Amino acid sequence: MILSGGVQMSVNESRRSYDRAFKVEAVRLSREPGRTVAGTARDLDINENMLHRWLRTF
Repeated sequence: MILSGGVQMSVNESRRSYDRAFKVEAVRLSREPGRTVAGTARDLDINENMLHRWLRTF
């Protein structure tokens, strides 16, 4: 099953996977002036710790 924004979820699993473009865009958004990592993660419906990991990677 493919959700909007580069998110994939298999039918029998509850774990979502995100494509590289989604991760890079999430990192870009979190680095905008006036944005927080927590706020960006909340807006994208992802875990804040995951976004912190992506920030270190990308």
